[in-house]
Amino acid sequence: MNITSNPPNVQGHRDCNYIESQTGGQTACPGNALYAQLTTIRQMAQAAVVNGYNQMPYIDTALPKAGYPGANIAVGVTVSNRGKTPIPAGTRVSYKVLQGATTVVSQGGTATIASDIVPGAIAGLNVPFTVPAIGNYIVRWDLQTSGTWWNPVYGTPVREQYFRGADWSVDWVSDNVPISWTAGQTRMISVTLANDGGRVWNAAGAGPVQLGYKWVSNATGNTFPGANRVSLPGDVQPGQTISLQIPVTAPVYPTNYTMSLDLYKQNEFAFADKGIADNDNSTGVSVDFKAAYTFNAMPQFTAGQTTTVPVTIRNIGNGTFPTTSSFPVNLGYHWTTASGANVVWDGARTPLGGDLLTGQSITVSPAITAPTAGGSYVLKLDLVQEGVAWFSTKGAATGNLPVTLAGPVIASFGANYAILPVSGTASSTTTVPITLGNTSNFTWPSAGGNPVTLSYHWINSAGKTVVWDGLRTKLPADVPAGQLTQVQATLAFPSAPGTYLLRWDLVQEGISWFSGKGVKMPEQTVSVTPYIAPFYGGSLGVDQTPITMNAKSTTLVPVRIENMSNFDWGANVNLSYHWYDAAGNLLEWNGLRTPLAGTARTQIAALDAQIAVPATPGTYKLRYDIVQEGVTWFSGQGMQTPVKTITVVVPALSALYSAPATAVGAANSTITVPVTLTNAGTTTWQPGAFNASYHLYTQAGTLFVWDGLRTALPAAVAPGQAVTLNVIVKMPPSTGSYVLRFDVVQEGVAWFSGQGVPTGSATLQVQ
Repeated sequence: MNITSNPPNVQGHRDCNYIESQTGGQTACPGNALYAQLTTIRQMAQAAVVNGYNQMPYIDTALPKAGYPGANIAVGVTVSNRGKTPIPAGTRVSYKVLQGATTVVSQGGTATIASDIVPGAIAGLNVPFTVPAIGNYIVRWDLQTSGTWWNPVYGTPVREQYFRGADWSVDWVSDNVPISWTAGQTRMISVTLANDGGRVWNAAGAGPVQLGYKWVSNATGNTFPGANRVSLPGDVQPGQTISLQIPVTAPVYPTNYTMSLDLYKQNEFAFADKGIADNDNSTGVSVDFKAAYTFNAMPQFTAGQTTTVPVTIRNIGNGTFPTTSSFPVNLGYHWTTASGANVVWDGARTPLGGDLLTGQSITVSPAITAPTAGGSYVLKLDLVQEGVAWFSTKGAATGNLPVTLAGPVIASFGANYAILPVSGTASSTTTVPITLGNTSNFTWPSAGGNPVTLSYHWINSAGKTVVWDGLRTKLPADVPAGQLTQVQATLAFPSAPGTYLLRWDLVQEGISWFSGKGVKMPEQTVSVTPYIAPFYGGSLGVDQTPITMNAKSTTLVPVRIENMSNFDWGANVNLSYHWYDAAGNLLEWNGLRTPLAGTARTQIAALDAQIAVPATPGTYKLRYDIVQEGVTWFSGQGMQTPVKTITVVVPALSALYSAPATAVGAANSTITVPVTLTNAGTTTWQPGAFNASYHLYTQAGTLFVWDGLRTALPAAVAPGQAVTLNVIVKMPPSTGSYVLRFDVVQEGVAWFSGQGVPTGSATLQVQ
C-alpha cells in the first residue's frame, strides 16, 4: 500500500494515492461542491497560520452547579488572552442563560476588564450572577464591547456551563447498606452524597442539616425512626460532595423492611417530606438467635413415655422472638446419645404463648417423649424459627439435661375412685365430684397424644350395655403415680327412666380402657326418674354488690345463690349478668360467667361473681342472671333477677393484669413471670413510688405470703398506658399448688387491692 500526499496543503480525500502506481484515491470524496471550495479554504488557513489569531480569549468560571432561585452569586471569572492582540480595557464579561432553544436571560450581570490583557496574560474579576427559577439551564459566557458580543463578530469561542436553579436537594452517590440484618444489630454505614440543590446545607446554627435514617415494615407499613443522626462536618455548598458514616440499628422485630437514609433539617423537615428522593434500601431483618434455658425441676423420664418438663426460656438476644408471624418461634427438643449422636431431632413443638421481647423470660411446660430404648441420653431443649432454622444451628447453646433411661417399662394400670351417690332424670346432664387415685406405675398424662380421661358405662336392669362410650372428663393436670386428683365429672343420664348400673372407667385414649387392663370399675345403682320439664329457679343474694365500681376493671362480688330449680345444676349452668344504661337501654348482654356446676337442688352456694365493668364512667344498671348454656337464660323462663344501680368511676389508682395461667418453679428458687400491667386509673405511676408485687395463698385460700418481692417499673406509666414486666417471685419452700395474686403497691400509701382493685391471678406449681 503506497499512501502518499503533499502536506501541508489541505487536500480532499480523492487527492490521496492509496494504490501504488495509480494517481489519486479511488473515491469521489468530497463531493464536487465542497471540493470546489478547497482553494478558498487553503487560503484562509494559510492566512491564519501566518498572521495568528488576533482575538482569542479563553474564559473560565467558578460558577457552582446549582443555586437557589433569586439568589445573587459573585462568580469568579478568569480571562486568558490566547490571541495576538491585547484585549482592551473596558471590555466587559457577561453571560446569557439558555433553556433549550429559549433565551431566558439575554443579558446577565457584567464585570469590566480594568486594564488591557496583553497576549499570554490572565485577568480575574467577579461577575454578579442571579440564579434563575427552578429548572435546568446552559449559561453562555462571552466578552462584550459596547453591548456587542464578541462571538458573532470575531468568531471567538464562548464558555458554556450546565446550571440548575434548585431548592433543597440531594444526590445519593453511593452507600454500603447490606441487604441482611439481625434484629437489634448496629452497623456503621458509609454514604457518599452530593448537594445538587440550590441551598447550602448548614452544619450549625438554626435547623442544622443532619444525616438520619428510618425503617418501614413491608408487612404493616409501620415506620420506625432511627435512634440517632449524624451532623455534617461543615457547611455543604451546592455542587459539593461529602462522605459520612452513621451507626444504624435494625428494628427488634424480624421481618422485611425498607431502610431509608435521608437528610433532616432539625426541627423543621425531612428532605423526603419535600418530595426529594431518599436513599431506599430493601432489607431483611432476621431473628437474633440467642436464648438461655433453665430447667425448673428435674423430671423423671420413662422410656417411650411422655413427661411434662417445666422450663424457663430467656431471650438474651437483641430482638423479639415472634410467635404470630408466618415464621413463628416455638420450643422443640432433641435427644442425643451421651457421645452426641442424634436419636431424635425433630421433637414436638411447644408454643411460647406470645412474642418474647429481648431480656424477657417465659415459663412453659413442654410435653417431651423419651426414646423407646433404655440408655444414657442428653435432652437438648432448642428454640426453632419454623421454616428458617433451629437456634442451635445459628450458634445458640441448647438447654442440656443428661438423662438415664431404664429399659421400656411395661405399663401396669391401676386406679382408685371415691364417688358420691348419683341420681337424676332421663336425658339430663349433671356433674359429679370424684377423687381419683393413680395406682398405676406411670404418670397419667392430661394432654398429648394419649391422655388419660374419665368416662363411664351405663347398663340397664337386663344387663345390657345401653351406653359404652360415655362423655369424657379431662384431668386438670398430669397425675404422677401414687398421687390423687379431683375432677367434676360430666355425666349424661340415659334417655329412658329406670334402674341402671353406672360403672365409672378411666381410659388412656388410643391405648385402652383401664377396665380392659383388669382395673376394677366402681359400680353404682342409679335410679333414673322420668323426664320432667325443667323448672328454672334460683334465689340470688347480691346485697354485697358495691354501688361504685372502677371503669375497665374486673370486679369480684360476693354472691349467695340457692338452686330452686327441679334439677341439679351441671357444668353448663353459670351465673352471669347484663349491663344497661341509666335509661334502661341494653349495653352488654353476655356478661362473664361464674360456674355453678355441682350445685344440687335446694343447695345454697357462696361464690365470687366476676363482673367486667364498662369502660366509660357513668350510671348503669347491673342485672344478675343465670344461664344454662345453649339452652336458656333463667330470666327468659320467668325467674325474677335482681338489679343494682352502679356508678362507674375512673379511680385515682387502678390496674388491669394479664398473666399466664400457670407458673412453675422449684422450691425455694426465684422465678420471673411475665405480667402486663395497664394503668386504668388517673394517677401516673412513677418508678420507685409504685412497684409490682404479689401475694401467695394456699389452694384452701389461706394467706401464705402477703408482702411479696418488688419488681420495679422501667419508666413512668401514664394513665391508659401498659407495660410488661418480668415479675420476680420467690418460690415457697414446700412443693404443691398455690394461688399467686399480682398486685401493684404505692409504697407507704396503699396496695391497689386495698382500694378495691381486683388482683391478677395465676396458679403457682412448686416442684
